[in-house]
Amino acid sequence: MNIIFKRERFLHVLRSADPAREAAAGSVARLALAHFRNGQQADAVSLDMPSATCLEKFPLSIVGRGSPTTRWGFSPRLGPWLRGRRSAYHAVILHGSRGHHARVTWRALHGGRTPYFLVPHGEMKGGKIWRGARRLLGWPCVLRDATGVIFSSEAEKECAKRSFPLDAARVHVVPDRDPDAFVRAVGDMRPQ
Repeated sequence: MNIIFKRERFLHVLRSADPAREAAAGSVARLALAHFRNGQQADAVSLDMPSATCLEKFPLSIVGRGSPTTRWGFSPRLGPWLRGRRSAYHAVILHGSRGHHARVTWRALHGGRTPYFLVPHGEMKGGKIWRGARRLLGWPCVLRDATGVIFSSEAEKECAKRSFPLDAARVHVVPDRDPDAFVRAVGDMRPQ
């Protein structure tokens, strides 16, 4: 009897693959290597134009689903693309809580079986994200419904906890420079 093991597949969602525009792009590149070392497959999707040169240089298979035309990077093509492919992934890793890509990821995965993990990349320092109109645009639901939240420091975690109640079992602190610990944290929090 032959047993075929299905490789785990992860999707990284980020605003841009251009390191000059998006600091998370460098982190995703390091995480890709950790996924590969652990026998996993990783893909990415961004709000870059499909023809953007940064996509060609990116270390993962990446798809560009539009072009940020506003500060929030609105693209009507991201949501349908995510909904159509969510079952192909064991988990989705959302990089950043600000912007259209975060809200669309939440909407596309909400109520489905594919878990998603939020990596704020320092956006929650100082508690500023919960002010004004941004609170009304959906960040609390993105954080609330994430299977897990992975902070880069204890300070960031504490700032987020002051703004929004976090379940300790769903929170990990992993330094940005330790991609293997990140992959382990996602594995620890994923529903079995």
